[in-house]
Amino acid sequence: MRRLRLPLLTAAVPALALSLVLGCGSANKDAGTSSDKNASTEKDKGAAPAKGAKLVEGKGTGTLKGKIELAGDAPDVNKLTENLRAEMDKKKDDKDYCLMGGPAEVVEQQYRIGDNKQVGNVFVWIEPAEERTYFKVPKEQIDKHKGEVQIQQPHCAFLPHCLVVFPKYRDDNGKEKPTGQKLHVINNAKITHNTKLDGGPKNPEVNKTLAKDDSLPLLELNPSKEVVRVQCNIHPWMDGYVRAYDHPYATLSKAQNPKTGEFMDTKDPSYGSYEIKDVPAGVKVRVIAWHEKAGYLDGDSKGVEKELKEGENTQDFKLTPK
Repeated sequence: MRRLRLPLLTAAVPALALSLVLGCGSANKDAGTSSDKNASTEKDKGAAPAKGAKLVEGKGTGTLKGKIELAGDAPDVNKLTENLRAEMDKKKDDKDYCLMGGPAEVVEQQYRIGDNKQVGNVFVWIEPAEERTYFKVPKEQIDKHKGEVQIQQPHCAFLPHCLVVFPKYRDDNGKEKPTGQKLHVINNAKITHNTKLDGGPKNPEVNKTLAKDDSLPLLELNPSKEVVRVQCNIHPWMDGYVRAYDHPYATLSKAQNPKTGEFMDTKDPSYGSYEIKDVPAGVKVRVIAWHEKAGYLDGDSKGVEKELKEGENTQDFKLTPK
């Protein structure tokens, strides 16, 4: 199979190992349903901090690393791909063009699993351990994330399938300020797509039909606890997920090269691992992991409490397929 090459994302998402592959899904599709409910019922953190909220500032920096280990039986990814192809077959006018896509576009979108039984495409991030607190983000870290990040649709999948964005930070008074990072969703296919983004109250629905070479206006998302789901109502199997943060301490576990869009070799020993650089040291945090189908890993949306130190920190997670 030929390899798909994508343009370099012009504003790299923090440590983004974009373990990626996208599709355009319908609102009734069950992918991520349980985790979406968890996210929507929790108090949203995208708004300005509650009165009396405190700033958390690190004493130096460290690195947070870990891996996402598969627990229990692996999902039947071949069956999931068969289901995807069956959905494509229903779109008689577009089927042949959709099947021209590279390996990132014509296989199941939900699970990326390495030979080491580790899972890619898992969002991992930190939050302050104490309630009503937020991170002080140094200016040099903010400046790294200015510019544009893209989601493309070269055939009949969103690429990347999962994306971390850092559109805003909080100043010393807790007020949200833009980082300069914006999301650009492009239809670079030769057929028409519909692109719908919906992330709840903080990121209300955007829905537009995109002809060839059309795109959504640049979007400045709001940091939120709710995932932003990306869908195509013309090709119901297409979907993707975006999470927006008010700090850069978030990433995805590895499965795909963020620069070329190519899949990693499943034999790569780093498959399904993650790394977040420059995390604040000397503070207690909660390390949280979320997958589109499995939901919050280790069964807890509050994550694992940990005091970060300078140098290397480690936190592994287990993912049980659903």
